[in-house]
Amino acid sequence: MNARVCVVTAGHLSTCPRMLKTADALHDAGYQVRVISTRHVGWAWAADQCVKKRRAWTWQVVDYDRASARGKQLTSGVRFRSAQAAALATGAARVPLAVGIRGYSRVHDELVSAIASEPADFVYGGTTGALAAVAAGAQRLGVRFGLDLEDFHSAEQTGEGSELAHALAERIESDLLPKAAFLTAGSAMIADAYSAKYDVQPTPVHNTFPINFATESNRDGRLRLYWFSQTLGPGRGLEDVIEAAGRCGITAEFHLRARPIPEYATHLTAFQARVAPSLELIFHDPDSPDRMIELAHRYDLGISTEDAAVLNQRL
Repeated sequence: MNARVCVVTAGHLSTCPRMLKTADALHDAGYQVRVISTRHVGWAWAADQCVKKRRAWTWQVVDYDRASARGKQLTSGVRFRSAQAAALATGAARVPLAVGIRGYSRVHDELVSAIASEPADFVYGGTTGALAAVAAGAQRLGVRFGLDLEDFHSAEQTGEGSELAHALAERIESDLLPKAAFLTAGSAMIADAYSAKYDVQPTPVHNTFPINFATESNRDGRLRLYWFSQTLGPGRGLEDVIEAAGRCGITAEFHLRARPIPEYATHLTAFQARVAPSLELIFHDPDSPDRMIELAHRYDLGISTEDAAVLNQRL
């Protein structure tokens, strides 16, 4: 019997490309693959269905969506907020680790139960809310585990609650990372940061595989810029791109594919009209992860910008 690998994410199947690619690669290599993901966002759940239709590996879902699992949404929220309050009152460094984990991951217990619900020979997972669950689920099964560090989790957030989240991430990582059979990271820079902080040696695994890529012909001569993500919101450096186009005085299109925060989309459109009137902003709805390469063919330049004030984004 081929080895059984359980792949875990605390996000949606369609919003965690690293674990999706992992599952595909392992399945293609002959492993028995079981993927665990969550359900809590309506549009992402619809995308999940499209993604899974094209794949043969087994899929389990931890559902805490308001519409389909209202009870779990409420109970997990109460547990999450209670654990965070305890961590704030006691301090992230002193609160019991079990409490800190539940203040960092809303559905930790549900993910652990899902992992342990069927036999596996190895457990591998990523995303912030899944790290501790991967380790705990593997322990229940009596097998080893690996972790994917797609971001530098102890310095990836901004705004209210980020200080507590970073402190809890550091507490969890310092306990778990040395116990993993192996670690992977989203880039060489992220791997180096983890190595310096915890004396571990993650292996960088890039977000893309080699592909045959050719753009469609640009018939009207307008420069076509392209950016995509899950959410269109602040802190992504998009204003810098718009201002640069305005300073150059070029006629161009800036295509943005994501679900917009309405007030931010309004701000961005007003900013463009003021500083880059010859630039046209064109908004697109999100699409299936399996179409991202195809959808990028029609543009001239891909944009990947971030706010350098956040350490993880610099890495």
